[in-house]
Amino acid sequence: MFHNYYHLPVVRSLRSIARKMKILNIIKKITGNNASYEEPFHEALKESIKIGDVVWDVGANVGFYTNLFLDWVGKEGKVIAFEPMPATFLVLSKSVGAFSNVILVQKALSENAGVSYFSASRENDVTAHLVEKENNETLKVEVTTADLMIKNDSTLQPNVIKIDVEGFEEEVLRGGMMTFSNKKCRHILVEMHFTRMDQRNLKDSPNRIVKMLKNWGYKVKWVDASHIHAIRNNS
Repeated sequence: MFHNYYHLPVVRSLRSIARKMKILNIIKKITGNNASYEEPFHEALKESIKIGDVVWDVGANVGFYTNLFLDWVGKEGKVIAFEPMPATFLVLSKSVGAFSNVILVQKALSENAGVSYFSASRENDVTAHLVEKENNETLKVEVTTADLMIKNDSTLQPNVIKIDVEGFEEEVLRGGMMTFSNKKCRHILVEMHFTRMDQRNLKDSPNRIVKMLKNWGYKVKWVDASHIHAIRNNS
């Protein structure tokens, strides 16, 4: 049951020490968590999505999961993909733009709407991310919130959300308190970027995220050491 507490600061510290001492792989073997990276997350997503669902891909990048989601929701469903980086968004558009049931949003999701900064030293890098200050390697991007998206169009209310935003997970969730607490939302799957959170001095962010999701009526479990799956209790 150790894996259920990855969000706690003391467990995070132990994992960090284990990683530095190069014994984390041994721990993974002992706990049975030795699958290829993101394979359990992929399977959790696939099992969560039903034909006809509205699925949000937050941090879509070039559309790997967006394409899969379109297949899994079928023609009756809908996928909304968020990707703020211009060059990456162009690749995403070419990849899935021909589908009639996809909505592409060239904005980042966060806690407040407006303009923010995105790392742009390598614009097509899958690890590109929001930053808090402007510098010579950033570009301005539009930012909105999940709740504002739903306020403008209630038909976009998601049933399933995938979030991969390189350390800004908490802000995305805080910007969607009404959206994500809605009972129509059954599953929220989040990649937790611990290193980026630490760089932002947000060491307790994972703990706050888990508490937030539980307060909204979800049961939270760790799919692996980097991904959480929030499942609505009545699902």
